[in-house]
Amino acid sequence: MNRIYLSVASNIQPEANIFAAMEALIPTCKLLALSRCFVTDAIPAPDQPPTKDLPYYINCVALIETNYEAEAFKFEVLRQLEETLGRVRTADKYAPRPIDLDILLFNDDVIQQENLQIPDSDIIKRWFLAQGILDTTPDLQLPNTDQPLQFYLEPLLETFYATNQSFREDEQLREKILAL
Repeated sequence: MNRIYLSVASNIQPEANIFAAMEALIPTCKLLALSRCFVTDAIPAPDQPPTKDLPYYINCVALIETNYEAEAFKFEVLRQLEETLGRVRTADKYAPRPIDLDILLFNDDVIQQENLQIPDSDIIKRWFLAQGILDTTPDLQLPNTDQPLQFYLEPLLETFYATNQSFREDEQLREKILAL
């Protein structure tokens, strides 16, 4: 069995779409753990200032086991599920989306292909990804580093709080997913 840390996010009907995605994943994997569900402001495009005008996101990290290999899971399962739930990929990587499913880690593998990079580089750029992984595995060390993930999280949180950003948790959504 392969262990995957999966980023699950949405900012179009996020509660409904995240639950639907997790429910649809049941035949392909076993849910081992689920992080807190973080409700956050949308991240603006690099040339745009932060704004409250964009719909909020819910982000969580699921630790799953599956028989799929990384590339097959990404393209045969995740991308098809995104499409089923209404995701349309555009050139705008910051556009609102009903669901966004990304493999953050796959076992302890390092995969560098044109269409698949694992570990996902956003782990050390987005506090909610690092924190989500640590919620499920507090002592995790990234496979391509000699530092615990906590080392990378601390400066991300400092920057996050320095910009007066806030978040809350959606405990009801988390409990609903865990009951699947």
